[in-house]
Amino acid sequence: MPDLLMDREGPVVVLTMNRPARRNAMTLAMFGRLADAWDEIDADKTIRVCILTGAGDHFCAGMDLRAMAGDVDATDDYDVAGRMERDGSGWIYDGLLKTRHPRVPIIAAVEGNAIAGGTEILQGNEIRVAGEGAA
Repeated sequence: MPDLLMDREGPVVVLTMNRPARRNAMTLAMFGRLADAWDEIDADKTIRVCILTGAGDHFCAGMDLRAMAGDVDATDDYDVAGRMERDGSGWIYDGLLKTRHPRVPIIAAVEGNAIAGGTEILQGNEIRVAGEGAA
């Protein structure tokens, strides 16, 4: 199952961090996919807005510490090592919206917890909408 879903309806793109079993905790592959999604959104001038959300009961629990310790999904085919070799580490910050500012407004739809890096990515959003269960 992909860890980032990209759905489009007309000029609206919805990006869903899709690791609900781990509270959408981020991996290096997810940072890469987010950076790639921002590139795709910037390149397509028909996209007018992006909504960023998390699957399941939580927005994002920050960095997946298990993944950082080597417990990664063996079926994930994203080439993290190749990306590091080719682009250095800047794409990680691009994925988190720390060094990247897409041309369209980003709306964060937050439900459940937003912890650590989950709050960091919120800082790169123009609008944050919190559901009743957001914390």
